[in-house]
Amino acid sequence: MPEINIKTSLKYNPENERVKKQYEEALIHGRHREARTVEAVWRAINMYEKFTDRDNFKSFNVMQAKGFKRWLAKQENAKGQPLSLSTVRSTLANIRDFFSWLVTHPNSIRKVDGRGVDFLRLSANQDRAGRATREKTPPTAAEVRKVLKAMPFDSDVEKRDKAIIAFTLLTGVRDGALISLKFKDV
Repeated sequence: MPEINIKTSLKYNPENERVKKQYEEALIHGRHREARTVEAVWRAINMYEKFTDRDNFKSFNVMQAKGFKRWLAKQENAKGQPLSLSTVRSTLANIRDFFSWLVTHPNSIRKVDGRGVDFLRLSANQDRAGRATREKTPPTAAEVRKVLKAMPFDSDVEKRDKAIIAFTLLTGVRDGALISLKFKDV
């Protein structure tokens, strides 16, 4: 009878799942993180587990950290394109925070090699590029006029919405400033 490799037949590692759940509790209640942030952390940790074939987190070391960073740089998004630097940066940051927490966790002290945590970083230039934001081009006046013509204006709410868009076009006020305007400001 052929031997079954239990490690590769498991879809998850029960011990890792317990640790992940504890970390989730620490994020939500200890660090006051939002649900979206926790979901991003789960995705990052799941990527790490995919890389290690669900090895126990206690096996983390410098070689795994370096290998994960190289592996992550070769991954593709859903469109088949390489992951953006901002995605790689945030994934590494989430994994780095997780292992920093795990190194100090009572069940993992002296069992997890914390030296690998520092290897979960991009170079300074890559980090700077990953934090850069793309400038979004605002709509042209012609595009806004086209939107205004297409907007209905039968009810009071529709008239108000159309007036707000027209006011924004005429004044060029920022959306953050627009929502806090008072009648006396106009």
